[in-house]
Amino acid sequence: MLKTLDDKSRGYFCLDCKNSELFSGLSDVYRLYKPTDSSFKNYDFDDEIIFPCEMSCCECGSENIGIELNSNELITKNKFIREDGSFLAADRVLVDNYSLESILKIVFLNEDKDFSQELLDELKENDFSEWNWDIDEGIIALKPKVALVRFLSKGIIRQDEYGLMDEDSSYDSPTISYAW
Repeated sequence: MLKTLDDKSRGYFCLDCKNSELFSGLSDVYRLYKPTDSSFKNYDFDDEIIFPCEMSCCECGSENIGIELNSNELITKNKFIREDGSFLAADRVLVDNYSLESILKIVFLNEDKDFSQELLDELKENDFSEWNWDIDEGIIALKPKVALVRFLSKGIIRQDEYGLMDEDSSYDSPTISYAW
C-alpha cells in the first residue's frame, strides 16, 4: 500500500518533544540516474529518495518517533524499513511493505511518471551489484536507459512539507542496477 500524506500532516514527529523537522539516523537512499541528452554521454539524478532505517530526535535524542497521517490519525508504534510495519519515504508516501516493487513505484512516482512498465520490470529483474561511484565507468560506459543507485546514509534526516531529505551525512555501500 502506498498513501501520500495530506499537506497538513506533520509526518514523522517525536512523541516526546513534538519535533518534526530534524532527526538523526540511518537511511537507504536511492537515486535514479537518467541520460540528460540523446547521446547517453551525460547522466544525472533529480532527487535522492530516502527510506529511513533508524531514527532518533535531534532535539531530545528520543527514539520514540511516530507518524501523523492527519489531524485525527497517528501511528505511534512506527516501524522502519528493517522491521515489519508502516514508514514514510520520499515525498511523504506511507509505505507498509519494503519490497523492490514498492521502492521502484515510489522512485518512479517521485522522479518521472512517464516511465514504462517494461523499464520498471527490467529494473526489478536485475540485481544490484557493487559500485565505486564512478559515473563515467559505471553508467556512461554502459549507456543504460536508467541506472538505479542505492546506498546507505548515516547522518541528519530533514523533513519539510516536501518530504524527507538527507543532510550532512556520510555514505557507504553503493550498489547499482541498470535497465537497457
